[in-house]
Parts: sequence; structure tokens; C-alpha cells
Amino acid sequence: MENNQSVLQNTELDEMAGVQLEGIVRWAYFISIIFFIFCGLTLVTSVFLLANISTILPNLAQLFGWSQEVEDFILSQGMILGSILILIGTAVLFLNGFFLLKFRNYSRQYALGGQESALALGFDNLYRYMMLSAIINGLSLISGVFSIVFILSQ
Repeated sequence: MENNQSVLQNTELDEMAGVQLEGIVRWAYFISIIFFIFCGLTLVTSVFLLANISTILPNLAQLFGWSQEVEDFILSQGMILGSILILIGTAVLFLNGFFLLKFRNYSRQYALGGQESALALGFDNLYRYMMLSAIINGLSLISGVFSIVFILSQ
């Protein structure tokens, strides 16, 4: 067995693993494009909503029965807090798409040229995507539980 051969080339699963990797690469590309589209839509929608908040807010306040203090908070500190949260959410969407796109690009380099270092870099970006997704899912789970507890305590 030569030392320069790929680990995948030395196994009987080489053909099946290559087909699976090719399918994963296609899905990673598709999902990364979806992340970038949602990132752009989030920014455009947020800018539109924040630019028209003074028009939209009275209707929301009437719909939800908010007091004038709530409206004043939203127009002052709420705008800053909302902008920060929107930027964080948009950055997370962008990073998820970026890591998946990098995984796709490095994996394609491996598929086309057989460079194992490219495959290792691809899996490193996939690892980053998975870690970021796990953190976001954990935070979503915790905030969901707190929301349910808050609603049930009312």
C-alpha cells in the first residue's frame, strides 16, 4: 500500500463514498445559497421596517394593546436593540452560508484533483457550520422554554 494514496482510494467504499460526497456537496451548495438569499431578504426587510417604524408602530400598538410607554421604548432603545439583534441574526445566516460554501468548494477541489488537504479543509468548515448550528439551536431551545414558562406563568 502506497503512502501517497487517499484513504478513500484504499477502501472498497471508495465509489460509494465519492457518490455520497458528491450528493452532500450539491446539498451544501443549495443550502448555502438559501442562507445567502435569506440573509439579503432579512437585511432588506429590516431596513424597510425600521425606516417605516413610525408608520407601522401605531397600528401594532392598537392591535396588541400596547401603552404609550411601550411605543416610546420601541422608538428609542427598542430600535437600537432591534437593530443589534437583526445584525446578529443576519451575521449568523451569512456565516452558516459561508461555512457551507467553503465546505462545498474544498470538497469539489478534492473531487476534481484528489487533494486530501482540500478535503480536510472542507470538513473543517463543515465542522464550523455544525458547531454554529448547534449553538443557535441550543439558544433557540432555551429561549423557547423560557417563553413557554413565561406564558404559562401569566
